[in-house]
Amino acid sequence: MVNEKTEKVEKFLEDNGISFKTHHHPPLPTIELALEYWKEIDSTHCKNLFFRNHKGNRHYLVVFECHKELSIHTLEKSLRQGKLSFASQERMERCLGLLPGSVSPFGLINDMNLICEDGSPAEGVAAKELFENGHRVKLFLDKDLQNAERVSFYPCDNTASTVISNSDFLKFLDIWGGEYEWIDICAPKELSIVIPAYNAERYIEECLQSCIDQDLDCEKYEIIVINDGSTDRTEEIAAGLAERHSNIKILSQENRGLSVARNAGIDAASGKYILLLDSDDFLANNCLGNIVSRCTEDNPDMLRFCAANMIDGRAERRFSYTDDGICPGKELLKGRFQVCAPFAVYKKEFLDNRKLRFHPGIYHEDNEFTPRAYYLAESTVSVNDLIYMVRQTPDSITRTPKVKRGHDLLEVVYRLNEFAQKQVEEEYRPYIYRQVSDCINWCIRLLNTLSESDSNELYCSILQRKEIFSLMLRSSNPNHRIEGRLLKLFPRRMKAIYNTLDLIHR
Repeated sequence: MVNEKTEKVEKFLEDNGISFKTHHHPPLPTIELALEYWKEIDSTHCKNLFFRNHKGNRHYLVVFECHKELSIHTLEKSLRQGKLSFASQERMERCLGLLPGSVSPFGLINDMNLICEDGSPAEGVAAKELFENGHRVKLFLDKDLQNAERVSFYPCDNTASTVISNSDFLKFLDIWGGEYEWIDICAPKELSIVIPAYNAERYIEECLQSCIDQDLDCEKYEIIVINDGSTDRTEEIAAGLAERHSNIKILSQENRGLSVARNAGIDAASGKYILLLDSDDFLANNCLGNIVSRCTEDNPDMLRFCAANMIDGRAERRFSYTDDGICPGKELLKGRFQVCAPFAVYKKEFLDNRKLRFHPGIYHEDNEFTPRAYYLAESTVSVNDLIYMVRQTPDSITRTPKVKRGHDLLEVVYRLNEFAQKQVEEEYRPYIYRQVSDCINWCIRLLNTLSESDSNELYCSILQRKEIFSLMLRSSNPNHRIEGRLLKLFPRRMKAIYNTLDLIHR
């Protein structure tokens, strides 16, 4: 049954020739709950906040994209209207005809025709509650919404979401006739740190604390924790830190894996650059200032930095870089590059424009993502700063023998081969096939670590796809080409081939 308030909004839109589509759902009083239902709705979903000024004689509706997190202090600076506070339920009902949890610009249909012909306030409306244009509410809109193709709001009730085009929304505002203003809703962040977390209660506090202990003003960066369906105290611990640090925000979802969690964080990020941090790792103290400074100075698509393994409390450097200035990422493919995606920061615009995201549902997602990122990055910078600290956790995915790892490595092989064929210039394909060959190697070597039944299953799966051995012949690495020839000649002897090669290379 359609709610009375929803029915009123829909009639208003119909009467004024505004196209819309309403999606009905259970009551969703918070953005966190709504995000689960909005995933299938193709529009920019908005957060709507209703404020009063200090004197109580001005009211403001503020509308911005739902993933953004704003403090009242930030809004006060953006709106330039003095001290603000959230309006009471009584004011919300009187001005917009709304209840808490259902705030929407569609409530502005209750903020019309408030002045009589002689200029006096309409019945029941105190003169001090009116703006000069005769309306009780002034609307502030985030400038970023101007780029949205479609926007959605509650139709004055949180049991539905109504989608209209941006042009129709502007038409709605013209019909309303009140005062509205496009503003930069918040100062842009320099950096977003995205931390997927699943059952990370042992590590998440140290991980987050390392992000806090930095030489960067907290207003210049945000820390986004994606709670990926944790069943332990991960969310509780993160929430405790978020209460004390305004630049930490937590997004929760059902357990869908690392790739989906990272993608959700990238989508939600408002920073110019994105740093991916695994929840069982951490950052060096006071390391972000120089990273952000270099990004500001050089404006690269990708800036890569150094990492260390934490062993018995000591940081042991894994590799070093030479700072040779700016160069295309594809040139870095010619050397041995670090496949771990968190060992770099990426420009958000670059990731969005190139549609670079992690393939969902697989292990070894970095092996599929990183070669593409390197090749597509038009400008990269390398710094030798030790930024990323890798905790040696024995139960991590990449250190645990699982037959799924083998199947997923084969998936990575096929996806990288497709990428090489469709998007990579011939000159650079051998370096992509070097990564392809590495994945084939890891897959075959996994056979010796699995149980007999799992090993047999993976062995048969590789045999069914033995055409991949030909891809090794295209690698820039001559050892890969030798291995590929042997595997093509003796595909059923793959374990024996690698055991023999291991003995030769000892």
